[in-house]
Amino acid sequence: MTELTTEQLACNFETMRHIEKVRNYLNAVVVNLMDRAEKHDQSKLQSPEVEVFTVYTPKLKSLKFSSPEYDECKRQMAEALTHHYARNRHHPEHHKNGVDDMTLLDLIEMLVDWTSIVTGK
Repeated sequence: MTELTTEQLACNFETMRHIEKVRNYLNAVVVNLMDRAEKHDQSKLQSPEVEVFTVYTPKLKSLKFSSPEYDECKRQMAEALTHHYARNRHHPEHHKNGVDDMTLLDLIEMLVDWTSIVTGK
C-alpha cells in the first residue's frame, strides 16, 4: 500500500472529524427518538384523558374518519383532546402554527403514530 501524502493525511483528518460530528448528531437523534418512544401518548393513561379515551376510542374506530359522526365524537372529546395536544408535541394542534412549527422529529413521531393507527400494528 502506498504511503499517504501530508495533504492526504490532512484531508483524512478533516474527513474523520466530519464523520465523528455526523455520528454524534445521528446518535443524538436516535436518543431523542428513543425518548419519544418511551414517552409517546403517556398522558392518555391518566385523568382527564383516560376516562374520555376509554369511552370514545372504540367509537372512533368504528366511524369513518372525518364523517359527521366522527367529528361529533371528537367535539365531545374536546376537553381531553385539548389536554392531550398540550402535552404531546407530535400533534399539529400542539403548535401555534400547526405543522409549520413542528420539528423533523415531531413529524417523524406523528407519521409513525399515524402508521400505527392505519395499519393497526
